[in-house]
Amino acid sequence: MAGIRRLAAAKPEGYTRAFEVPYIVTTARNWAGRIGRFTLTVDKGRADALVSFCRQGVRKTGPTAFVWEARDYVPDSDLRVLLVSNDPAFLGDR
Repeated sequence: MAGIRRLAAAKPEGYTRAFEVPYIVTTARNWAGRIGRFTLTVDKGRADALVSFCRQGVRKTGPTAFVWEARDYVPDSDLRVLLVSNDPAFLGDR
């Protein structure tokens, strides 16, 4: 929330936009048992954008890239990635 407040304060005359990307992992369950090694890589596209996907142990691997890895993973809920930006073109608004 602090990051979103900073973005909003940086552009008081405009709108701060957010977009949620769902990643469905619970309903498919086409695997037999646990997922031995699960890797989620998220690239937020721009250094000034924010990204959140609420997982423990997320590592930043580049200026805009983040990785979350799990072993013996059994999804307890679908994953949701939140992207936030002040740039309307970044999220598809023109």
